[in-house]
Amino acid sequence: MRSNGMRMVVAAAIGLLGAGCGTALPQGPQIVTAAPLSTQMYAVRTTTGMGVADASGMRGDRVGDYREIGFSQDNSLAYAIDGDGVVTAMETAELLVSSGRVDCRCTRVFPLHDAVIGWWGDGVIMQADLRTADPVVLRSISLPAPRDPLGEGATLTGTELIALDRNRAVFTRIESIPGANWGINHLYVVDLNSGAVHQFGRIAEVNTVFRQAVIAPDGRSVAIAGYSRDNVACGTASVHRLDLVDGTVDSAGPPFPSCSSIADIRSDGTDIVLTRLVWDRAEPQTLVSSTVWRHRDGWTQAGADPVLRVVTTPIALELRHTGQAAPFGAITGDLYIDGKPVLHNVIEVRLPH
Repeated sequence: MRSNGMRMVVAAAIGLLGAGCGTALPQGPQIVTAAPLSTQMYAVRTTTGMGVADASGMRGDRVGDYREIGFSQDNSLAYAIDGDGVVTAMETAELLVSSGRVDCRCTRVFPLHDAVIGWWGDGVIMQADLRTADPVVLRSISLPAPRDPLGEGATLTGTELIALDRNRAVFTRIESIPGANWGINHLYVVDLNSGAVHQFGRIAEVNTVFRQAVIAPDGRSVAIAGYSRDNVACGTASVHRLDLVDGTVDSAGPPFPSCSSIADIRSDGTDIVLTRLVWDRAEPQTLVSSTVWRHRDGWTQAGADPVLRVVTTPIALELRHTGQAAPFGAITGDLYIDGKPVLHNVIEVRLPH
């Protein structure tokens, strides 16, 4: 990390917040509206570390091996999770390292409000302010038995939190038999204000564990990336939109050929955006196509192959895949802004809220 001009930013710790599945949400820090940055910036993860970049290139960076990056909801911090499950953050206004180090022992966190993040921790949703080092319990979670009966010889082997915002949490409970390399998902959406649990049951065609989901910005639906495995080398992607108003599931998506997967799914304004990967069954270690698809009234392709990310506003941004890559490994590319290459060896880019 850079040392010139570096200073540590210290913030007061927030008080302990209450827990309990059936009670109202505890009172936290005042919620503020996300403020736009004075210059359009991006959180970037590369093969050597993470940082904050703009159209001129990397503005502040940290060397290391990181799993995930993002912005706090108020855009004041860019955060990253390292291989030990520790979250650290960088002030976007001054590009200084924040004093808070949150040991979540997790692989993913979710920005909730202000500089507060949340994550799943053995039966509870935890939260912490990125400027402090004191995680507290946001909500204890007790999910009921699945509404769909388990298969013969199968048991529930785990619970994953796959999406979270201030008002709701999306879980999958995994069903499998001992020694199996597949998993059947039982989906739940928990209202964090009332404690109500809505079960969506199984998605019949998916036989691997759900890992990626996104709650629509209006809070009315959830989009989940699925994968139906044929063998060790091939399977077929799918996307499933849970309607939180009428309780239906829409599994219509972009064209997903055999040997396809979804590398990324996220919200972009009012749209849901995903990255579709395709490879050859005869050469499963070689990626042959990478395209971005956007859902508004239907699914349409955005940008041209081989792209990993496409953003059209407020600035034209593309992350273009380069070189050879296996479909299930880290895929790198060149970051273009307004048609000009800005950074190389980029794995991930995130926009402010």
